[in-house]
Amino acid sequence: MADKFADNPEIAEALVTAVGLHQAGELDEAERLYRSVLHRVPDHPDVLHFLGVLLHQSGKSKEALEMIQASIVVCPSHPDAHSNLGNILKDHGKLVEAETCYRKAIALAPDHVNSQYNLAIVLDEQGKLEEAITAYRTVVNLQPNHNTARYQLGILLYMLGHVDQAVVSFQKWLELDPDNPLALHMLAAWTGNDQPIRAQDDYVREIFDRSAETFDEHLDKLDYQAPKLIAEVIRRDMREPEEMLDVLDAGCGTGLCGPLLWPYSGRLTGVDISSCMIDKARERGVYDDLITAELTTLLEESASRYDLIVAADTLCYFGDLKQVLNAIAMALRTGGNVVFTLEHAVIAQTEDGFHLNPHGRYSHAEDYTQRVLKEVGLNIQSLGTAILRMERKEPVHGLVILARKS
Repeated sequence: MADKFADNPEIAEALVTAVGLHQAGELDEAERLYRSVLHRVPDHPDVLHFLGVLLHQSGKSKEALEMIQASIVVCPSHPDAHSNLGNILKDHGKLVEAETCYRKAIALAPDHVNSQYNLAIVLDEQGKLEEAITAYRTVVNLQPNHNTARYQLGILLYMLGHVDQAVVSFQKWLELDPDNPLALHMLAAWTGNDQPIRAQDDYVREIFDRSAETFDEHLDKLDYQAPKLIAEVIRRDMREPEEMLDVLDAGCGTGLCGPLLWPYSGRLTGVDISSCMIDKARERGVYDDLITAELTTLLEESASRYDLIVAADTLCYFGDLKQVLNAIAMALRTGGNVVFTLEHAVIAQTEDGFHLNPHGRYSHAEDYTQRVLKEVGLNIQSLGTAILRMERKEPVHGLVILARKS
């Protein structure tokens, strides 16, 4: 709190109370108290700053910018204010301006971890990848347990061809956290050693828990097509929606498929291993049931329960498809359909018919997928190829499959 206001106990007490309410998520009441203090002390830098943060959280970003900028005018040496101003600009895609704010915060406080981390993000998004690597290295040096920065650092090193550095970086991560699922999975993908036949539950859960808040925005930037492709297959096969089917959205994520499936559903259920994803899916208001569970286990406990199961970019976390497709077959009623996407291994890279890629997902050969479907009693009705999304400006080729339980 600014020293010039420290001798006013009433103002100090009101600010402490407002901050407490703010931290507790009582935004309306906190805003009321902040504004009450501002009415009495219009140039209080901390209140201007904190109210700006709150307004941004409430979706009032224009006023939030004005508040934090006013705070910086009164107290230009506060790194948190510069950093939070950068956050608002970053969220609105103003990456150059955000970068400037983060650099100002770092100049004031070189050990300001949040600014260093967000600087790395905006540098990455601007394509300044070597600079981003330097920023991520700074973050992990300042805060060795910053797992998100460690993960992004390794991914960037690998993508830029610094494979040995990426491997060393994740090996050092494992020295600090020997059982870390992210480091274990990606090292297996990069080195080819100890590759699992499917991604560990902890790996998938952590990946999606950490990305839930920005998931939809991120996929939008990648021109993500899987839900649309699945909906087109369903529409082509089932013609008119009848609102009669028991439908399972397997690996529902934030619920992007939900609105597309709802017209066909008498009851629509979503399942995901990530509770954070389930929370976001609930906000859509289209699911009758949302379940946090591992997919195969849920399916094996759901014999003949569903008329339609969809899995948009879900089975790419399984290498060996036999168990999960068998569980899908068990969970379908006779005549029921499954529609799913896979990443396409155009050239079979292993004798197994699936391959763990450097990005951490599996791709599958078409003949392998056809064989497994036949083995578990699912008859292919249609199989097409499509571009599922773009990654680093490169298309991700996929298979879109409709199979039926006869």
